Parts: sequence; C-alpha cells; structure tokens
Amino acid sequence: LRDSLVAVASPKAQRKFMVVVNPVSGKRQGQMIWETKSKPIFDAAGIESTVVITNKAGHATEIASMLNPDEFDGVVLIGGDGILYEFINGWMPRNDWKAALDKMPIGIIPGGTGNALALSMLYAKGESWDAESMAYLIVKGGTEKCDLAAVENSKQKMYSFLSTSWALFSDIDITSEKYRCCGGFRFTARAIELLFCDGCVRPYQGTLHYLPAGATAGVANATSAAAITSQPGAAAGSAGFHAMNQHVPPISEPIGDEHRAAGWETVEAADFRFFLAAMQTHMAHDSYASPNSKLNDGVINIDFVRGKRCCTPCTMLDFLLGMEEGAHVKNSARENAVAVAFRLEVNSGIVDIDGEVVECEPMQLEVHPGVLTMMT
Repeated sequence: LRDSLVAVASPKAQRKFMVVVNPVSGKRQGQMIWETKSKPIFDAAGIESTVVITNKAGHATEIASMLNPDEFDGVVLIGGDGILYEFINGWMPRNDWKAALDKMPIGIIPGGTGNALALSMLYAKGESWDAESMAYLIVKGGTEKCDLAAVENSKQKMYSFLSTSWALFSDIDITSEKYRCCGGFRFTARAIELLFCDGCVRPYQGTLHYLPAGATAGVANATSAAAITSQPGAAAGSAGFHAMNQHVPPISEPIGDEHRAAGWETVEAADFRFFLAAMQTHMAHDSYASPNSKLNDGVINIDFVRGKRCCTPCTMLDFLLGMEEGAHVKNSARENAVAVAFRLEVNSGIVDIDGEVVECEPMQLEVHPGVLTMMT
C-alpha cells in the first residue's frame, strides 16, 4: 500500500497538512475516521499531519481566521458540510484570503450526516463514497477549482459553497436534527413526519428574483471581479470578497422594473412548497438533488415547487423520492432556473445556507467561479 501511495503522491518530497477533526459530526465518528481510515493513508504517503480536534461550535472558524498558510501545504477537514462552512466563513473575511487560498488547498473527508460536497466530488470522480476514497484522492495531490457564493442579508455577510434552501426542504434538513442518531436516515424520517402527520404540505409566501445565466445585467458601482482577483494577496483581500459582486444590487435596494429590464426575472407566489438552490450535485448520499451542477461552472441551479396541486403528501413524496436518483427533474411539478445571482424575499419558514440557519428575511447571493481550490 505504501509503495502504491508514494507512486501516485505529489512529487513534493514532504508535505505537511493541518487536519481539523469534528468529533461530534454525524454519528460522532470523526476521530475514528481519522485514526483508522485516513491517517494510515496519509502516513503511507509520507504526509506530516498536525491534528486539531474541535471542541466547540465555531472552533473551525477560529482556526481559519488565525491559520498561517505558509506553515502548511493544505488543510484537511474531517466532518460534515458544517465544518467546511465554519472554516470558509473564518477564512474569507481575512485580508489575505486570496493569497492564502492560492497557497493552501482544502480537503474534506466525509464524517458527517449529509457530506454533500465530499459526495459530489467523489461522484464526479467515479469513486466510492467513503472516507478512504477521499483520503486517497487527497494524497494523490490533485486539485480542482470550486465556486463560492457571496451571500448577504441585512445583518451579515456569508460565504456558501453548497446551497440555499427554504420551505419544505429546509424544514426537513434543519428540524431533522432530533433524529441525528439515525445518520442519513434522519432526513427520510423527518420528511415522512412532515408530509403525513400534517395532512398537507405547508404553503410558504415569498418572492424570488434571479438573474439567468447568460444575462448581462450588472451593478454600476461594483468592483470588477477580474480586477480584484488579478491583484496580489493583501490588495485582493482588502477589497473584500463581496465587493467582487457585479450583478446583485445592494441588499437595501428593491429589485424593480429597471433590474428586470436588464435581465432579472421575478417569481412571486403565496404557495411555494419547495425551494432549493444548489451548486453541487448531491445534498446527501440519497439526494441527487441537482444533477446538472458542476464544481466550477459559475451558476446555481434553482428548483422550486408551488401551487395547490402540489400540496398533497403523495405528490410531494413522489417528488422527494425522485431526488434519490435525480428523477425529480422530470417531475411536472418542478420549476427550474439556472442563475448567476438571486434574491429570495421571505418572512416565514427556515432559511438554510449550507445547512446553517440564518435570519428569516430577504437574502441574496452571487456565484463567483473557481474561488476555492479543493483537493480531489
């Protein structure tokens, strides 16, 4: 095994990774995944590992904010999508975010419940969905660029690599926490409970504004993304990642006729049932939610369901079951938009960014291609 790993490993003689382990993610097996499934592969490839076990919520954010990228060749996270969300949201506010990302790629070994990004990357590579396969890809030294979205509401700025959900999808995702001990089955259990115990699928009122891919609308006072990314590290960071936005207006500015004339489209409804905007193919091992998504395509795929005909449990159950293999894309209830930016205006329900709950109020995002460098 050691000979085969050394043969495919990066030509660099000695690599040093920081490994950040979430011990309570998923079924609380993070340390076991590192010690028995990942560390032997890293050791066989001659990688020096500095291991940090997180001990509180937000610990990965603190690590990212203080990490010196000159000390490591990469950082590997073991856990679910939550640890990656924490890490990126600690990394991107740094003044040197761009230079640091250029120096130090990120790896994610699945150890959580959903593991959406890890599964999406493994699926794209045709690999088995397990920690060993991802560890093997990481030690081989390959990298790929990954899109990142600048997200904001009136209270905070965030960074998203995965998805925005609302209505039934976020209800299932967030309120299934009480079934965390069941692993991935928690989503199925909560979906059945929500669909059949209530007798109908709850309606949600909201407005979706989106800029379709290929449209040319922009914001006159936006800083050019190309100009920022061409600057050296500190200058790029000091401008701020959200300053790279070219399409979304300020969050305080309504999207009106002038924006629609420039290419924005609006969907307003009092009966949204389902909403998922995804940048990756998978949301869980049994959720092939966005088959057309790519790691670095610069767009976000928005699926939504609305209307009274979709309120029956059986109709929505058929839609959700179809997501396991991607068959939901052919469901007549599905509406879809491929966008580079969107704004979602809601005042009820749960708004979920990459599995994390944010304030239920108008929010918007813009996708920026290839910001992250992922080890895969």
